[in-house]
Amino acid sequence: MFERYCEAARRTLFFARFETSQLGGVAIETEHVLLGLLRDNKGLTRTIFTRAQLTYADVHREIEARGAGERVSRRSECCSTQPLKLTVCITPISAPSISSWAWSARNARWRHRS
Repeated sequence: MFERYCEAARRTLFFARFETSQLGGVAIETEHVLLGLLRDNKGLTRTIFTRAQLTYADVHREIEARGAGERVSRRSECCSTQPLKLTVCITPISAPSISSWAWSARNARWRHRS
């Protein structure tokens, strides 16, 4: 299933699965994907998270404090929740149309590239 994703996406999902197991989760949730992105922390991801002053340690601490989902014994395999499955399936389809949009940090909004 993951062969159609770029290396960065596969790496992020790998880290998300790792975070899920470390936190004792039953399924990969969006917070685990966020931790996966923060753990990989390269390129544009690093720029965005740095500007937002968002660190892996801070997010991990917050997720642990909130009790990230149902806790079970650690295991190597875990599934994904329905919202995450939808996001992962739709993203490659919509990626070409998203590329014609640009984020304007100055105006804090999306605008279409001319």
